[in-house]
Amino acid sequence: MKQKRTAFISFISYFYFFGAAVLLLSLATGTVQDVPFGLRLGIPGVPDAVVIPMLAAIIVFVTYHYYRLSFWGYRLMLVYQGLFGITSLLLALQYDAQPFIGNAVWAALVAAYTYNQRRLFN
Repeated sequence: MKQKRTAFISFISYFYFFGAAVLLLSLATGTVQDVPFGLRLGIPGVPDAVVIPMLAAIIVFVTYHYYRLSFWGYRLMLVYQGLFGITSLLLALQYDAQPFIGNAVWAALVAAYTYNQRRLFN
């Protein structure tokens, strides 16, 4: 029997779907970031016009499978949160900016909660 997703898993999923939409909207409106996404992800030479759609597609793919409570959604979300958290910590040390610290804390919370709910993912 399929387990029912928790409210927090739904919240996390909606949050990431919304984030992917905001990323694409920021690209469409030409919003300039203080720190380009390519630099944030360790690929400084790649323009945001390439990085943002790729990142949004990855987020949607991972989040869709996470929302569906699939085995791959669980694994991919843990990997994504690990990479996102480490990148945020490194950027927080480099730029001493609060948003990066908040991102690292969020990544840790999502990874911990996801791991705690591992029984839901088949």
